[in-house]
Amino acid sequence: MDHDDGDLADRDLGIATLQWLSNIPWIDYPLIYGAVVAWMFTVGYLSLGQTAVPAPPAALPEAPVPAGDATDDARFPAVEARLAQLMQAERLYREPALSIGQLARRSGYPEYLVSAVINRRFAGTFWDYINRLHIEDVRRCLDDAASERTILGIAYASGFTSKSTLNTAFKREVGQTPSAYRQRHRPGATASAGGRD
Repeated sequence: MDHDDGDLADRDLGIATLQWLSNIPWIDYPLIYGAVVAWMFTVGYLSLGQTAVPAPPAALPEAPVPAGDATDDARFPAVEARLAQLMQAERLYREPALSIGQLARRSGYPEYLVSAVINRRFAGTFWDYINRLHIEDVRRCLDDAASERTILGIAYASGFTSKSTLNTAFKREVGQTPSAYRQRHRPGATASAGGRD
């Protein structure tokens, strides 16, 4: 008999001893098993008579909240005024990689409140709002008859990272390229002063 067979025999002996010791003569195991089965049957049978739990009602889609609605936070006008001050006086929108978190910190209001004001009062996302401010800045520069800056220079000064980014955003917002806008609004402007699109 090798070593593994000896270990196996010791284990079998231990299991047999445990079964012999656990078989207590005054406990009727078949009666216990029968009682457990009867209990499970009774609970299962009684649960068949239970009423079904109703499903929660389906959530209705939220309707857009009109600007100035009664559900607006009372701080909305103050947040709107603070954002206007940051954007007009400090031209915060020109900062590269500006995030809504940075804007909220600079405004002194919580991010959720700044986001709600932008969404409800300015009718768009944070990025829509910032892009509109960039485009307004570019339009002011293009309307300036005394300015000889190139469109690329105006793009960088207004917070755009490239001329192609400006062209795409400007055309989407205004309906024409910056060069076409400049020529239309400043008839004396030449294509060389405006740069090519």
